[in-house]
Amino acid sequence: MFAPKPSSVARLSLAGSQRLFGTAAKVAPSVVTQTAEYVPRTTPFEVQTSTLENGARVVTVQSEALSRAVALFVKAGPRHESREQIGVSHFAKHMVFQRTKTRSPIFVVRDMESMTSEFSSTATREGLTFSARLEPNNVPIVQALLTDSLSPLFHEYIVGDLVPTIELESQSAEEDPNTIFSEVLHKTAFRNVGLGRPLYCPSSRVGSVSASTVSDFWVARVHNPNNHTWVGVGVDHEEFKASLPRLESKSAAQSTASAYVGGDASILLDSNTRVGIVFKGVSENDKDLPALAVLSAVTGGDARYSHDGPGRGVTTRLYRNVLQNHEGVLATATLNASYSDAGLWGVYAEAQPGNVSKVVELLTGELSRLKKEGVSASELEGAKNRAKVAFAKSLDCPKALANYLGRKASASGTLLTPSEFVSKLDKLTAEDISRVAKGVLSTDVTLVCVGDVDGLPTAKDVQSRI
Repeated sequence: MFAPKPSSVARLSLAGSQRLFGTAAKVAPSVVTQTAEYVPRTTPFEVQTSTLENGARVVTVQSEALSRAVALFVKAGPRHESREQIGVSHFAKHMVFQRTKTRSPIFVVRDMESMTSEFSSTATREGLTFSARLEPNNVPIVQALLTDSLSPLFHEYIVGDLVPTIELESQSAEEDPNTIFSEVLHKTAFRNVGLGRPLYCPSSRVGSVSASTVSDFWVARVHNPNNHTWVGVGVDHEEFKASLPRLESKSAAQSTASAYVGGDASILLDSNTRVGIVFKGVSENDKDLPALAVLSAVTGGDARYSHDGPGRGVTTRLYRNVLQNHEGVLATATLNASYSDAGLWGVYAEAQPGNVSKVVELLTGELSRLKKEGVSASELEGAKNRAKVAFAKSLDCPKALANYLGRKASASGTLLTPSEFVSKLDKLTAEDISRVAKGVLSTDVTLVCVGDVDGLPTAKDVQSRI
């Protein structure tokens, strides 16, 4: 008998809840507001920022941790690709490990591993991140190693050697229901432009991406200091800045604006049903970003919860009113993604096949109540506590703090420090959250379903219910 298993939704940056198959009886959650007195430590976060003559931004922050963190953020994600360049940023992510004028690939990796305890190269829709965790004395050395990695060689055989790795990652993404959901969601919401570009190089294009195409993208975007944000955690600002490379200044490369459009899309798969009802969110610059974080804590927490016992999110709306109200629902979550000029916010559910119509009914009912009734004062306090704890957890180590600061500095004109963000959370009222909820839920809907799509209504029908 087909017995689908719940699967992770971490790739979607989701916050939510989950029940697992088990023998325990259903637990009726308490609706008493959580009022934990936990206050995340947000000081001392003495953030300093400056801009080099070549356009590169520098952000540093003091830290009491024994280790240090260095990160380089580059505005060179798929949203910056032209139609002819689709998939090139996927290759660019891997070029940092390749041969340079002074080092072979094995020495690139060896030198970074010998100087750091952690080193990673990651890609988002907006850019590439190269980050490391290390001892204080190694900071200038790692800065130099990262700088050298910004000048790889683009011989055809070097780019060609990346093809098997790119193919494997692309094929894995195209077979994973969670990744498919995320990709279809962004493609539909932004009509395949800007943030709607695929995060992975399409399998059909992997073999046709030339070394010259990768080189052109790299020179214009990755090797351009106007697109760089350097972050140091636990370092002196002036010393960190003095050790940075003085790459030649270039004209700022133009970026494609991402306008939220909305619509609906469905992909038939032999898997659990994954459905999302999503709206226009807010950007990293938006004054309502803290309010949307609290709204996300109201609808669904920041983790998935077991059916075998109560978890941290049993008072959230999606847990109480969706997950606990239908045996076929395996997971519920809130999606909240903010980018430099756009954002997405919505609700998500994973269910056993044959339940899509009922799941959409439950989700739209919850959204309709949220839009009409708003948020109560008692509900607000528990949500603010959960939002602050989730935020503090995201800054637990120097590398995580570096990622937060770099992402904010790269995406927004004004850097909102962790202390300032928590302060804004504390000042929010129930009226603020209700206003933001009504505004978001009044935008055009994006309806996406992956898996068993039989019985899925249209986006227009869903919009009318809310």
